[in-house]
Amino acid sequence: MLPPVVATVQQVDEQMSRLVAAAKHYDPALSQDGTACRMRMISQAQELIRSLTNPADMGAVHLAQANELVAVRTLLHVKAFRHIPPDGSISLSALSGAMDVQEALLERLLRMVVCTGFLRQLQNADYAHTKFSLAYASIPGPGMHFQLIYDESFLMIDNYHLFLEQKGYKETDDQRYSPYTWKSGQEGKMVWEVMAQTPERLHAFQGGLAHLSHTTRLTGFYDFGKLNTESDRPILVDVGGGAGHSILRILQAHPQLQPNKFILQELKEPLEQARTVLPEQVCLMEHDFFTQQPVKAARAYLLRFVMHDYSDTVCVEILKQIVPAMAPDSLILISDFCLPELVSSTDLPAVTMDITMLNMGGKERSERGLTKILSAAGLELVKAYHADVGFGAIIEARLA
Repeated sequence: MLPPVVATVQQVDEQMSRLVAAAKHYDPALSQDGTACRMRMISQAQELIRSLTNPADMGAVHLAQANELVAVRTLLHVKAFRHIPPDGSISLSALSGAMDVQEALLERLLRMVVCTGFLRQLQNADYAHTKFSLAYASIPGPGMHFQLIYDESFLMIDNYHLFLEQKGYKETDDQRYSPYTWKSGQEGKMVWEVMAQTPERLHAFQGGLAHLSHTTRLTGFYDFGKLNTESDRPILVDVGGGAGHSILRILQAHPQLQPNKFILQELKEPLEQARTVLPEQVCLMEHDFFTQQPVKAARAYLLRFVMHDYSDTVCVEILKQIVPAMAPDSLILISDFCLPELVSSTDLPAVTMDITMLNMGGKERSERGLTKILSAAGLELVKAYHADVGFGAIIEARLA
């Protein structure tokens, strides 16, 4: 049996001192500086918790984490968080009756999330929101992002070791033969084709992606204004740009840029939605980024949350469709997460997203990983721009 291994009194004192030092700069504002300060404090607090945790207890810790996920997902499914008043509380019997869920079952699920601090239970045994459960009651909101990760990643990759045992211990090169399609029993189809068979899941997935895009910075750390062009030369082509929210954010941040020099490229259905989002001057163009880029000599081609959907091999092919269209001064802008070469606890959200993309045949990359695919496509890295807070990054590349 393993002997207990926990921090000494001296180590705890040192860690507490570092936490107190970080707390002296605490800023509650939802600003870049405030967020950075809170992340430092959270990281230090987590280090203290890890030092106090006996390794022999880690099995129980991991089991509790897994069971909390199950409880939260089930409570989302029955809309429990939406039935709890935003202000005030509700009894177990009233909550059970509102959802037509057996009291005994509901109580067991609620206990789990009360114990983890996700939900509150009052002295009279009623249930009340914390800031976390209240956020999960919002549509759209972080609960939809969690549902996306749970349904489209966790449930599809829970037997990943068996997938590797059958397919070989290597990254997936083809999205059609990913853990996702394997678990679905539909190898040979794209992930999106499988997902589209269940409209409710597809809607939740799109809602989760919208939350991810909204909360990951695109502007404020990269100067899109420098891309301005003379005459009618396109400023930016948003390749696979969804409903156009990226273009909208760029135009709002840089009002000097003319909307008629922006082009959104997407498949037919997202383009129809984009008509309600973008200024009418923005050009909407139906285009599949696996085919040759039709817009020649644009100042920049933006790929936002596209590269992370695919393997290195496929990413190179996507980039090679753009390269022949580029002018000598054209840029390719890759807007994705950019992992550091040495990760720490503060990088956990981005690394979690990488495992999510692993499930679908995609990949979050470091600057070194992005440089590799750029080079293979005949491009070279100019500079990597990182958001001051969070994991947003823009990789600027040009013809080699």
